[in-house]
Amino acid sequence: MRIAVVATEAQQQEWMAQTISDTLSIVWLRESAAVEGVEAYLNLRAEEEWLHQPLPNYLPSLVIVSAVISDGTDWPNDFIRINGWPGFLKGALLEATGKNTSQQQAATQLLQQCGRQIEWVSDQPGFIGARIVSAIINEAYLTLQEKVSSKADIDTAMKLGTNYPMGPFAWATAIGIKNVYRLLCKLAAEQPRYTPALLLKQEAEQ
Repeated sequence: MRIAVVATEAQQQEWMAQTISDTLSIVWLRESAAVEGVEAYLNLRAEEEWLHQPLPNYLPSLVIVSAVISDGTDWPNDFIRINGWPGFLKGALLEATGKNTSQQQAATQLLQQCGRQIEWVSDQPGFIGARIVSAIINEAYLTLQEKVSSKADIDTAMKLGTNYPMGPFAWATAIGIKNVYRLLCKLAAEQPRYTPALLLKQEAEQ
């Protein structure tokens, strides 16, 4: 099977952290472009490239997009959404959502060839993992605002106390503070507990 994957260099490295089936031929792209003979198209930069833009006409029947801040109302019904934020791509378990059962089955088979098991979740911005991590990052900024501790000490405490792979500020850097802020703002529109900390807002808007 031949697939096209749009990814940054960092995303590509994370994606290759799991064993890829020999039956899969991957064409790596830094930005979306037409590729002949592909059966699936995976765009890990979809929110940056395609959101609220006319979609290209060269896409195959199976399209998987990393779309964490947006939700299913922003994408065609036959698209599969995954959480492709940095730090979430390299694990063996991948959150995904989709409305089309046959597309879900096709995506499951493809992503299994990429060394991933799929956790199908409800269609909501942030999925589950990104919501939790963004809320933790926000709490860390609130703690920093109150001058309880430094960024380095908060990161160390979280890693040692919870066995997280990264502390909240390291997560924010990896994900991109602007992405965290945009997700929190979207979630806060319905649930005020996600309202971004003032310090986080200031850093995101710099």
